[in-house]
Amino acid sequence: MSWNPGLNYLVVGCEDGTLVPIEVKVENPMEYTELRDYKIHKDQITGSYIDIKKNFMYSVSEDKYLRVFDFKTKETIANNQISKGKLTKMIIHEDSKTAFISTKAGELAVVDLNTVRIPFRTILTPRTLR
Repeated sequence: MSWNPGLNYLVVGCEDGTLVPIEVKVENPMEYTELRDYKIHKDQITGSYIDIKKNFMYSVSEDKYLRVFDFKTKETIANNQISKGKLTKMIIHEDSKTAFISTKAGELAVVDLNTVRIPFRTILTPRTLR
């Protein structure tokens, strides 16, 4: 799940790979509108991030992919397999637009989200610290 106060959007990632953007009324957060369901992944979504400037939604899933959804065109514009293992979590460094994505095997993928239109640059680091 991710929240973007600038858009007043809450995006929920579901077990079946569906993303559900929800518009929340600022005056009364109990009032909301589910905008539409988007089946983006084949497996459970484990992380999401909304980039308000680009109007993109980034998501990772146990299906091993990082996908980028464009809210304007309502299409998936990037689809990159990050690892051979299931992706478990994504944390974003806002200033550099860098995603840190963990895998079930203990790997860390570092992904530059600024390169969305070209293949992502990914560095996989095997788990070496115990």
